[in-house]
Amino acid sequence: MFGVWSGAIELGGMLFVVLWGLIAAVVAVRAGIARRAAVDVRAGRVLASVGYRRFLTTARRVNLVIILALLAATVGPLMMLSMDPAAAAFLVPWAPSLAWAAALCIIGGALITTLVLDNLLNAVFVAPLVMSALRGYPASRRELLAAPLKQGLITYLPLLVILEAAGLLPLLGYLALAWVALAAFGGWLLARALFAERLRRWLIRTEPLDRSPWAAVAPRVWAWAQLAGVPLAGVRVQYTSRLGWANVNLSGWRRRTVYLSDGIFTEADWRQQDALFAQALGVARAPRRWALARHSQSVVSLIVIGLLLAVIFGVDPLSSGGPGVALLVSAGVFILLGALFAYLVYDLVRRRVSGNASFARRILANDRYAAELTGDPLALLVALNTLTALNAMSPEKRLGGFPTIVERVRALDAIVHEPGPRAPWATRPVPSVVPVSLGPYQVTVPLANAPPPAAVPAVRYTSFAPSATAPASTYVAPTTGASS
Repeated sequence: MFGVWSGAIELGGMLFVVLWGLIAAVVAVRAGIARRAAVDVRAGRVLASVGYRRFLTTARRVNLVIILALLAATVGPLMMLSMDPAAAAFLVPWAPSLAWAAALCIIGGALITTLVLDNLLNAVFVAPLVMSALRGYPASRRELLAAPLKQGLITYLPLLVILEAAGLLPLLGYLALAWVALAAFGGWLLARALFAERLRRWLIRTEPLDRSPWAAVAPRVWAWAQLAGVPLAGVRVQYTSRLGWANVNLSGWRRRTVYLSDGIFTEADWRQQDALFAQALGVARAPRRWALARHSQSVVSLIVIGLLLAVIFGVDPLSSGGPGVALLVSAGVFILLGALFAYLVYDLVRRRVSGNASFARRILANDRYAAELTGDPLALLVALNTLTALNAMSPEKRLGGFPTIVERVRALDAIVHEPGPRAPWATRPVPSVVPVSLGPYQVTVPLANAPPPAAVPAVRYTSFAPSATAPASTYVAPTTGASS
C-alpha cells in the first residue's frame, strides 16, 4: 500500500515541510518586529498607538510573503499535473486521470493546516507581546489562543473535511460520495447561517447587558430603542477589550441583537454611549441587505466548490449517459463557472466604481440619523474617535467601503453647524479619554469630568439653532490613544 501511495506521500510531505517552515520563519519575523516596536514604546520614542500601527504596517508586508508562497504552492503543482502526464502517473500511478483529486486532497490539506498553524503560532508568540507592550491590555496566552482555536473549528475544519473527502473518495472508488460530502458541507454552511447568534456567543464571551457590571445602563438603552421605534431581541456586552478591539455590531434575522464591546462602557461617557447605540438602532431599522449579502457569500462558496468538483471529476455521478453526457456536463459546468467568474468581476468593478460610494453614503446617512435621534452630533463625533483609539487605527485608514473616520468626522462637524434636533447639552464639550479638536477648538474634556447621565427624552428633540461654537473647521486627528 505504501508503494502505491508513495508519490502522493512524498509530494504531501515536502509541501507540508516547506509551508510549515515558512510559517515558522514568518512568525519569528513578526515577533522580532513586535519586540522592536515595544522597545521604542518603552523608551518613550513613540506613542504606543503609533508603535502598534507601525507594527501592523510592517507585518502586512511580511504577510505578502505568505500569500505569494501559498499561491506558488497551489498553482505550481496544479499546472505541473495538467501539463505533465508523467507527474500525474507519479502522483497517482493506478489512476493518472484522478491526479486532480489527489492534488486537491494534498494541497487543500496543506493550505488549510498552514493557515491554522499561522494563527496558533501568532497567538502564542506574537499577540501577547503586542497586546501588553503596544496596546496596554494584559491578555493571557490562553485568552488569545482560544479565539483562533474556536475560529478554526467552525471555519477551517469543515473546509478541510470537504476538501479531503472530495480528494480521497474518488481515489478510493467512491466518486458519488464526494457529492454527498459536498451536500454535507452545504448543510454546515446553512447551519452556520441559522445559528450565527449561538456561534458568536461561543466565539466571544458575551452576556446580557442587564446582567453585566453595567446593568444600570440597560434601562437607558431600552428607552432609546423605544423612542426610535426599533424592536430588538436583546442587548449584550461582548468582552473584547482584552483581545485588543472594540465595536458595536448586530446579529439576528428578524429582531436584531445589539452587541456592545465592554470598552465602550469603560472608556466612553454616557453621551458617547447614547450616540453609538443610536447608530446601531439606525442599522437595525435599515433593510436587511447587508446581512443577506454576508450570508450570500456562503452560497457562492458552495456553488464554486460544487462546480470545481464537477470540473475536476469531469462527470455527473448521477448520470450514466456515457462520454457524451460527461462532455456535455463538463461543458455546461465550464460555462457556469465562466458566468460566475464574469459576475464576480462585474460585481467587484461595480463596487469599486459606485458600490463603495453608495455604501459610504448609507454610513454617513446613518451617522446623521444617530446625531438627530440623540440630538448630539458632537458626541458621535467624539465616539468615533474613541473607537478609533481603542482599535489603534489610523483615522485616515479606509476599511472596505466604509468612509474614513476623518470623512465621517467632517460630515458630523457640518451637522453640528446645521439647524436640527438638539439636546440641551449638545453644545457642551464631551468627556473623553481621547482629546479631540476641531481646528483651534477643543471639543472634549477629561473623562473624569463626566457629569451624571441626563434622562432619555420621552419624545424626539425639536429643531433649533445650531451650535454657535465656531464655523466648520479643520478636523485634527487625536494623537494619543485611550487609557488602559
